[in-house]
Amino acid sequence: MRGLAVLGEAVTKCGGRVLVAHDTGQMLRSPIMAMYKTSVSISAKEKNKIHSVTERNIRQVLRKYKFSAIELSNLVDSQLIKEIDSLADNAGENLKKISYKGFPVGQIAEFDFILETKFPYYSNLSRQHKELYLQYIKNTALAIAVTNNICEKYNPSMLLTFNEYAQCQAVRYSAETYKVRHMTLTYPVHFNIDSSKFLIWKSSYRRWMTDHIRKWNGFKNTPVAEKHAAASWDDSIFRMYGTGSHIFSMRKKKDPGLIFSELQLDSKRKTIIVYTSSQEERRCAEIAMKAWGENNPATDVFPNHIEWLSMLRDYSAKKDDVQIVVRVHPREGFRQFGFDSQHLRKLKARFKKNTPNFKIVWPDDPISSYDLMELADVCLISWSTIGQEAARVGIPVLSCVGNMYYPNDDFIQVAANLKEYKEKLDSILKMDYKWEHLVKAIRFYHWRTFIPSLDLGKAIPADFDDHSVWPKAPPSATKVINDILSGENDPIKYNIRKWQESLSAGASRREAKVIKEGIRRFLDNIFYPPRNTDMIFRLWRYAWRKITGNSLWVPKRSLRDYRLEYTEDLSQMDSLIKKTKDNPKLRVLVRDGLRVVLVNKGRLLHRVSPMVIRLARLHNNA
Repeated sequence: MRGLAVLGEAVTKCGGRVLVAHDTGQMLRSPIMAMYKTSVSISAKEKNKIHSVTERNIRQVLRKYKFSAIELSNLVDSQLIKEIDSLADNAGENLKKISYKGFPVGQIAEFDFILETKFPYYSNLSRQHKELYLQYIKNTALAIAVTNNICEKYNPSMLLTFNEYAQCQAVRYSAETYKVRHMTLTYPVHFNIDSSKFLIWKSSYRRWMTDHIRKWNGFKNTPVAEKHAAASWDDSIFRMYGTGSHIFSMRKKKDPGLIFSELQLDSKRKTIIVYTSSQEERRCAEIAMKAWGENNPATDVFPNHIEWLSMLRDYSAKKDDVQIVVRVHPREGFRQFGFDSQHLRKLKARFKKNTPNFKIVWPDDPISSYDLMELADVCLISWSTIGQEAARVGIPVLSCVGNMYYPNDDFIQVAANLKEYKEKLDSILKMDYKWEHLVKAIRFYHWRTFIPSLDLGKAIPADFDDHSVWPKAPPSATKVINDILSGENDPIKYNIRKWQESLSAGASRREAKVIKEGIRRFLDNIFYPPRNTDMIFRLWRYAWRKITGNSLWVPKRSLRDYRLEYTEDLSQMDSLIKKTKDNPKLRVLVRDGLRVVLVNKGRLLHRVSPMVIRLARLHNNA
């Protein structure tokens, strides 16, 4: 709501009029109902409770920004509901065949259904699942009917939605039917969600982002600004120790050495950590692309995750120098909405028992994906964003899906077929991850996260949890926002131009300096992790707002900078202890096999962490 309001406010500053669709209970199964984990047969009391929350926000927006409301209660009557209800009368068993006004609502409704249940549509769905699916079909059709009425009555020049839920796809369909411009807004997953940055696009998100990733090669040798290089490390630390709707794993909390023992791993073998992806997210993206006739350029080495993991299990059985740990995506478990994933059932049926060289960590096992990352010599992924997270902390990455969210580079490699995948897997196990690989990983995060985003950070708070904040669109960005919404400007081209104009002599040197500092900050948090103070912070922020009327801004934990040295000579330990006692600003990391010893102020901290060893070596050799 806040993001849409900021863009709308920019429109009003240029003389436009903004109308807000006001749902007071007309929509049948909104994504917000799923967020609150409401039952399929939601009661009127439950529905009213949800609407009391959204109603407060809408009233604040209408008052704060002087927008007008389109009351859906005036557009939805009993005759329309009867028409929507009749959709299923002649549908038979295959609900996916249902269409409304020429749009395949039965197909597009699967988008929301999968997100909530982690189940694709198939003929033997349970009665509860069928009821839920039918609600999403009716809701999508109702969204078309409502939007058609809006287009006829108000003749809008543009329709703007947040995210790509099925009801938003319905709005897009009406927009195309009435030849009205349509765009979609969301936030980048930086610090979980960064609501000061706006992703705005016209096609499906997958198609738009894939096209953007494919242009990476033309810009990978361009340094990024210091603030963006630093932001990549800030995000790494946040994801490892923070929480949020887009951080699916639990926070780091265990010494990886304990996990190494629990999983009975062998210190003489190289450790491959495999991160599976959330199947429903990809299925949803493909549903949207298919609905709009958009080409799907993704290439898969394996037909599905089960075949991929089966190949890796066979691979590990033939190798005496590797061990594989598979982290099944947390979203496959009870991380989302409490439904058991159909895909998880298949995985458990195929991989019932671990083998000495092949271990499975299931979604709800109390092991953090980020603690596992510390143990990785190599990370294997399909399309999950955790691949970029691993690469930017010095871990070689191999993906089995091309032309999607990753370029085929050296820091993240992509295979096109099974033969190439096996060859690259053998090769990447011997890879020497160098400084230039780390630099490219940081630059890629900038390319994927910041270049597509319209940054309004000087006026808009990044933390959207504070619901009392309803900011104005910054005057300096008003024209840019209107140009983007009208199609006269493109946010990616706009950001590339600003980025290149900002570069000056010595940009690569400054970038390298910030990356080295980022390594030190990251290692500081690994050895001295931040305390979990989320609840304390929220209470303090609430009290501060009540007392002062202002939102509380808390700076990130500052680094007490230090000089970092790295050595593999254990015989120096006594002298290093003395050396760091004499110089409190010096820290030394000493490698001892897979274990690394931090020498700080004469004290020793031990940790099993190939990741720390690799980063310390990169810092030392840069």
